[in-house]
Amino acid sequence: MNNLNDQYLYINWEDNQQNTYRVGILARISNTYYLKTYVKKSDYERDAYSHGYIGIPGFIPGRLYISTNQLFDFFKRRVFAPNSTDNSIDFLEKLKQTNGVTLTDSFSIEEMPEKYRQSCKNILLSLSSLEKEKSDFQK
Repeated sequence: MNNLNDQYLYINWEDNQQNTYRVGILARISNTYYLKTYVKKSDYERDAYSHGYIGIPGFIPGRLYISTNQLFDFFKRRVFAPNSTDNSIDFLEKLKQTNGVTLTDSFSIEEMPEKYRQSCKNILLSLSSLEKEKSDFQK
């Protein structure tokens, strides 16, 4: 069951011809933020990389990023008053309201349909667990 404060958002990128491509997922699950960036799909025409996409600035394609209690700066800057110390601001809710659009790039945010959220949660938590096991193994 999903927590009422959990949020699941698609990250989209638009090319010069105004075609939109899904390039990642941003989620908050139990006050932990997850960012999963997509990798290039070989021989796939609808792949953003084949239309000029170079990735989300500051993030490596295909990687899972996890942040406890703090939204990633790339997305936080898309919300009015990003440096606010007001803990009552729900940054993901604000991102949904504005679609996370800025005048400086071609990224936007789209809310994930309810029917995909549980699967997304399961995948992100599984990937997180695998990353932790990998990290523990490499120690």
